[in-house]
Amino acid sequence: AQASVCNYVRRNGIEPHENRRLTTLNYSFFKTLTQESLWILGWFFSDGNVSKSGYKFGISVHRNDEYLFNKIGKIMGFNRESIYRSKRAKLTEFNGYSEEIHSDLVKLGCVPNKSLIIRYPTIFTEDWQHWAFLRGVLEGDGHISLKTQGNRPGFNCEIASGSMEFLKDIAKILKEKLNIDSNINQRPNTNSTKIRILGGKEPILKFLDLLYKDCPEETRLERKYQIYLKMHQVVLRNKLPMYPNRAKMREGYFLSP
Repeated sequence: AQASVCNYVRRNGIEPHENRRLTTLNYSFFKTLTQESLWILGWFFSDGNVSKSGYKFGISVHRNDEYLFNKIGKIMGFNRESIYRSKRAKLTEFNGYSEEIHSDLVKLGCVPNKSLIIRYPTIFTEDWQHWAFLRGVLEGDGHISLKTQGNRPGFNCEIASGSMEFLKDIAKILKEKLNIDSNINQRPNTNSTKIRILGGKEPILKFLDLLYKDCPEETRLERKYQIYLKMHQVVLRNKLPMYPNRAKMREGYFLSP
């Protein structure tokens, strides 16, 4: 058997192959609250999971965002051997096994079968900790979009979750810290719930500025960061004088600048 052969050659001072286990994983990673650990914690709250039995934990993303694991791998210290591609769905998953990390995630609130019962962490003492954590949540289960059709661009920012209480906690943070109003909607007969920021581009950019303005490059999803940059470009462009639509002028309508 392969195991017997490997044990035999090791006794003779030969390493049969490179060690495939997570020997470089930082097992104390979540014991200190940093920009990196809180960002990855947000990903565990959104697209992550921890097992009910055993000490398995992981994060699943769409295959288009697979490069994200290169960033997380450098921060946490896991290797490419821990990344798996699903044959059925277009998903890529990172899996790890550690009693210490599993225990720390549960203590921070990322519990097994979390989808419907997860709650917002209560250990944050500084404002930047909220924004680093929410950046991971937004990138995992959130959506930001920009529509530039017509004279008035449309800004949208929302976060989805199966836990109504988790979204209520986020709404409370937005109101208390930023005085931003939000709306929570649940689809009938489903567990699909979303929180949406109200008020247009000003409150949305106010929120996204705190998430992205000073964040390290290695702690962001580049695809959504580029949408954030386009939002600022549109705002700067719309500060120039806007002229009425000539087709509507011929029809007798006049658009406000």
